[in-house]
Amino acid sequence: LPQPKPEAEPVLSGRACFKETITTKLQHMYVTDLSQCIISAPGPVGSIHVKNVTQAIVSLVSDGPVFIHDFTDAILIVKCHQLRVHNTKNVKLFMDVGSKRAIIEQCSALTVGLYPGSQNMVEIDDFSWPTKNQANPHYDFSTESPNYNWVDSIGDGSLSPEVVRRL
Repeated sequence: LPQPKPEAEPVLSGRACFKETITTKLQHMYVTDLSQCIISAPGPVGSIHVKNVTQAIVSLVSDGPVFIHDFTDAILIVKCHQLRVHNTKNVKLFMDVGSKRAIIEQCSALTVGLYPGSQNMVEIDDFSWPTKNQANPHYDFSTESPNYNWVDSIGDGSLSPEVVRRL
């Protein structure tokens, strides 16, 4: 799989038990190695690559592609033009994808739903399950409307143990 360009230094890396709102003027945002956190990137950013995230709520807005790699036990709320999700398990994914297609590969236990306020259905192309003739065991669709407004009331910085338990 393609790795981020060497000049793409992480905007955020190696953090745990915190909330951060990321605003950047960079064309490409790279975030890696996060756990027990809340990340918001209201953007829009040209492209986003997020890798190695565990037990988190991540909200992203991009004008271009978003690449998600190695997410576990997380909630991902994403609005972008193109979405690719790789090696991800036990994740709730709420999305609005301009291309109307999301690509997943080596994923399991995904729950897929619409981005808050969106009516744009997204078709899933699973490279690990190329047939459309049988139900895909890697994801389920949900009609749940994500309500994570409680996250907005939490300031950036360290998270209390009570908040970490909700993740």
